[in-house]
Amino acid sequence: MRAVGRICCNPEVMLGQPTIRGTRLTVAFILRCLATMDIEEVLEQYPFLTREDVAAALEYAAEVLEGGKGDNEFLLNENVSKQVAKA
Repeated sequence: MRAVGRICCNPEVMLGQPTIRGTRLTVAFILRCLATMDIEEVLEQYPFLTREDVAAALEYAAEVLEGGKGDNEFLLNENVSKQVAKA
């Protein structure tokens, strides 16, 4: 489960769209990049991304398309993670 903890949803970031944790890059943006570039080009263009981030975006997208809609298993709500970090 590569997506666990890497894909976040925060209503204050990119209108709540699923993003790569710690960035403003949405899962949809990553998919669009991969439609026109290979993974090496994506990583070169966005050096702060890792292969695992890209794989998490793909895994999340597959889960959504299969009807899982990115359940909590995949989607980390940053507001919840901040509360857990404080505990």
